[in-house]
Amino acid sequence: MDKYHIQQKNFDKIESSLMFQHIPNMKKQSRIVIPDNRAIPISLINTNKKEMNLKIELPNGYKMISPKLIKKENIDFNKLVEQHIRIMQDRDNFAIPIGEDKYFLQKGSEKYDIIKALNNYNYLLLDDKNNYVGYINTLRENADGKNVEIEIGISPNLHHNGLGTLVATKFCDELFSIGVASVSSTVFEFNIPSIKLHEKLAKLNGIRLESYYINGRLWNMNYYSKTNSKIK
Repeated sequence: MDKYHIQQKNFDKIESSLMFQHIPNMKKQSRIVIPDNRAIPISLINTNKKEMNLKIELPNGYKMISPKLIKKENIDFNKLVEQHIRIMQDRDNFAIPIGEDKYFLQKGSEKYDIIKALNNYNYLLLDDKNNYVGYINTLRENADGKNVEIEIGISPNLHHNGLGTLVATKFCDELFSIGVASVSSTVFEFNIPSIKLHEKLAKLNGIRLESYYINGRLWNMNYYSKTNSKIK
């Protein structure tokens, strides 16, 4: 065990140097193994850029915009909230309520929950008339922010036109630009549009069988990841 023992003086380096979600060439063991931190030089992905851009222009007038800019851009946030709710309540296209926002709606909670959620998203997706058409957000981070799990939601009216692929790509690029090592996402097996999107951009790491009970049955969960190209 001496090989894997970490001295007290190195504790401050564990998260930033060692605990990556996806570690190349890490061998499976019958116990927890702390990998050699030389396997992934942190200097490769270190960057002077500390935060993502607050606004990203997209083709045809679409844009990814941080909630921090909504007031500055004179956009009606209350209108965005109402449009978000209408999209989430479209049961023809969102037949099975999942996710945090749909849980708020399903419970009949006050709008405060919706407003709080939207205000904390990384980006809202707006069209050329500043109408809300979706969002993209980080669900959680680990390893000192080096690994991030994301979620994306786009209005059903805009599916199958390549916008989702573009938005997801831009978001990953922004995350990698601030030193994120890997981006992961989970997709239910019934979410065929999202699976097709992920197959274009990411690697399928595995499938957790019958992991979630909803709408009368157990569903599989697909796990995807995309790694910063600077990590070989």
